[in-house]
Amino acid sequence: TFSEHSPLLFEVSKLRSWETVFEGMLFMFKAEVLGKLPVVQHFVFGSNFPATWEPSNTSAKTPNPFAMAEMQVSVVPGFPGGIDAISKYFQPKKKSSREIPIMSNPSPAKQSPYTLLPNNEGIDIHGWTFRMNSDRIANDSELQTIKDSEGLNFPFPEMFFSSNFLTCKHKDSGITVGFNAVDALRGCKIDIDDQGEIDRTTFKVKEHKQWESRTDSNGKHIKTWREDFDWTYTTTYAGTIKEHGKAALKVPAQKDEGIDYDLLKRRDPILWYGSTQLYEDDLFDHGDSSYNVKIRVMSNCFFILGRMWLRVDDTFLRIFDTRVFHVFGTNKIIIEIKRQEASRSDLVRMNSENLLTEVRNCRKAEQVDTKLRVIKNESFVVTVRRD
Repeated sequence: TFSEHSPLLFEVSKLRSWETVFEGMLFMFKAEVLGKLPVVQHFVFGSNFPATWEPSNTSAKTPNPFAMAEMQVSVVPGFPGGIDAISKYFQPKKKSSREIPIMSNPSPAKQSPYTLLPNNEGIDIHGWTFRMNSDRIANDSELQTIKDSEGLNFPFPEMFFSSNFLTCKHKDSGITVGFNAVDALRGCKIDIDDQGEIDRTTFKVKEHKQWESRTDSNGKHIKTWREDFDWTYTTTYAGTIKEHGKAALKVPAQKDEGIDYDLLKRRDPILWYGSTQLYEDDLFDHGDSSYNVKIRVMSNCFFILGRMWLRVDDTFLRIFDTRVFHVFGTNKIIIEIKRQEASRSDLVRMNSENLLTEVRNCRKAEQVDTKLRVIKNESFVVTVRRD
């Protein structure tokens, strides 16, 4: 993302006026380019470019008048080496165009009401601790351990990130909001109610007859269809919310209780954000299925999006979204669960069957959002109780 590969420009983009940007960039150019005395180092001289002078032994002892410009001030996340470039070069006060940036007495940075965790893995703010892990794909040994310990006896997705998670813990109330790969995969098991109805739409691809007719080397039929497992890795997982280690009480939201999208649309600074993948699979080269979790934390609230995405070639599109929202200082966590899907016949009726081939992954999910049929849309509230 922009903030990751260009952190300085990302922070500069938040400045209030172009005048401040211009003066700060000019000030920084003088210090970081024109103000650097060693323009060339370790140059090899030879017959084409001979050295015609005696090397000086005094240059190393000569004090560098720009040395103070290299002084580190209070660390602001996202800048290499801990240099707070915004405070150093983009102060709101006006500077002379001839001014040389010698920071002989840097002013301390303002104390922020949050603390970033090491390696940018999370943030502490308003009594909440947010942590996210994004790691490698689980190996065979790790997969077998999970299967044995969790009782998940169905095939795992091709890419299963068993160590990836997001946790949001509130110290005073004991509330924990989290997303993890194992619980997400557990939701791929198909549940059947007392009336024999399953908890999702299931289907087969065109080639299912060939698959179902396969036999092994002994002529024994290979069973590929299971009634208790969703081969598309569609999961009904909507996050894990606990209170003091037990399932938190979720009550249906009232009409006036919902996510404040106007607040989220404001251009408030994002103090910390993260994205992690829980699993991915290409469905035997017949599409793609994945579960991704994103979070952003502002000074006044946090917002989480957990998205299960499914595309089966020329057959089906599905988006199961879970949104979690909380305004710091209030006693309510809002959870919105929205499930949408569309078969090929649904899209043909809307003259939108092209979406089955044009939208190849979840990064373009917004293009199909309005075309999918809503099969579930509900909101819940979890109360944050202070001990």
